[in-house]
Amino acid sequence: MIPPPLIALAFIIGLATLLVAWSIMRDRTRYLARFQPLRHPGVSAEYLAGLSNFLEKLHDRRTNSAWPRRHDALSVLMFCLRTRAFSLGPSKPAARLIAEHLTLWAQLELLKPFIQQAILGERQRIAVSAILELPDTPERDRLMHFVNDIRQYRDGFARALSPSECRLYHELERTHYLLTLRKIHAVFDEHGYALLPALDDLQMWETLPPTDLAAYVNAVCLPSLPVPNSSGLLPLGARTSRG
Repeated sequence: MIPPPLIALAFIIGLATLLVAWSIMRDRTRYLARFQPLRHPGVSAEYLAGLSNFLEKLHDRRTNSAWPRRHDALSVLMFCLRTRAFSLGPSKPAARLIAEHLTLWAQLELLKPFIQQAILGERQRIAVSAILELPDTPERDRLMHFVNDIRQYRDGFARALSPSECRLYHELERTHYLLTLRKIHAVFDEHGYALLPALDDLQMWETLPPTDLAAYVNAVCLPSLPVPNSSGLLPLGARTSRG
């Protein structure tokens, strides 16, 4: 018969092992470290081709998010178990598409400051186009003030980057990473999900007349310019009300 002290010791060791494993699996930093450094961020053409089918199956199962709950190994494991039975066609096995889907999810988290910069750059471009269409009015002055604020902020952000971050910044611009995200966002939207709600706002900017854009900038955008290393973008992959 096993002595009770040995049973108690084995129980304590087993419980401690489980707690350590749980802590590791719930460690956000450890999980995201698997995807660093980000040398060539982006997605493949195969992922873009299979994404609509994948999101349709998620939607059919009434899944509230296109992503795991959290950036940790346990949440990812649960997500993979929920999606492993998906049949996505012979040209793109489910495991490969899900792996790239999770890589994109990690990229969106790790690249938040850079994505924010790209969105600010698009807002700056739209505002400059509106300035060229406006006469010398208070609305034009507001837009010019907004453009100057964004230009100063983006210049300061670029100066604060390390050499490796600067190379990544230029790589994202060279590969038109934001344009890729906008394509993915459109597919998400078709199925009732939102990749980056900030991209919906950017689309609205592109449709506003110059005078309305000036009023919108004055009321909303100037007081809430993002700061470097902010966690600032809106929640990723959430279901929208259309879903």
